[in-house]
Amino acid sequence: MDVRHMRYFLGVAEQLHFRRAAELLHISQPSLSQQIQQMENELGVVLFARSKRKVELTEAGKAMLDRARRILSQIDEAVQTVGDIGRGNAGRFNIGFVSAALVGVLPNVFKRFRSECPSADLQLYECEPERQIDGILRGELNVGFMHATLEGSKLASFIVQPEGLVVALPAEFKGKGPVDLRRFSDQTSIIPSPFSLHGFSDHVYRAYELVGITPSKVLSVRSIMIGIHLVAAGMGIAVVPACFTALKVEGVIYRPIKVQPPRAELRAIWRHDDESMLLKRFVKILHESCHS
Repeated sequence: MDVRHMRYFLGVAEQLHFRRAAELLHISQPSLSQQIQQMENELGVVLFARSKRKVELTEAGKAMLDRARRILSQIDEAVQTVGDIGRGNAGRFNIGFVSAALVGVLPNVFKRFRSECPSADLQLYECEPERQIDGILRGELNVGFMHATLEGSKLASFIVQPEGLVVALPAEFKGKGPVDLRRFSDQTSIIPSPFSLHGFSDHVYRAYELVGITPSKVLSVRSIMIGIHLVAAGMGIAVVPACFTALKVEGVIYRPIKVQPPRAELRAIWRHDDESMLLKRFVKILHESCHS
């Protein structure tokens, strides 16, 4: 017994009329009768009580009807799901990110992705760059967003947000316009923890090096976002990507830096050999959003 037999059975069971069922199923009536008889012979039961005047389901036929509907519904759902996954419209999609990725272009990318792929199971994980790269290489993450210097050929990437740096200061700071970091040499510098070749901290230290100083005291934090909130608490100052000026935190103001290091590059990163159609859809949306 195959799926075709079940569809033929369901057609007759719902119509209780062989001719009408045959028309709906686009099969001749004699062929339909033969298929139903084959199904009954295989099962060893009579599914329909037939007479010249009417067709009725037997008790065995009624039991088969409920099960056939469930089975066919599951098959149709499976076919739809598999097709959606193959076309890049559905499936689980795991994204790793650092806090800076959520300030700027990424929220609109996520919004468009959810709109175009509503059946996709989008999962977001905030984690440090090293963990993201490990997750991507293991196949646990499909794509990651971080400030990174990449080595090797297993990873593909492109720049999502290249931007300058600003300094987050307590709101009582007096003065407007670009500031010289040497002015804050005695202040605690709140810096994201360094992660080997991957992370934003290198950009911060480079900004200090360009003006010939090193921070007198460093407070390491897990993310740039946490650092800004610690600035509001009076714990120090923080050099951050310019996109964070859109983040309004009470007690914090932002000022440009006079001597700018090379731009901080937020990158999207994924595995070269990841053939996921959902990944291809996401990268396409990302490219279009970043170049619009």
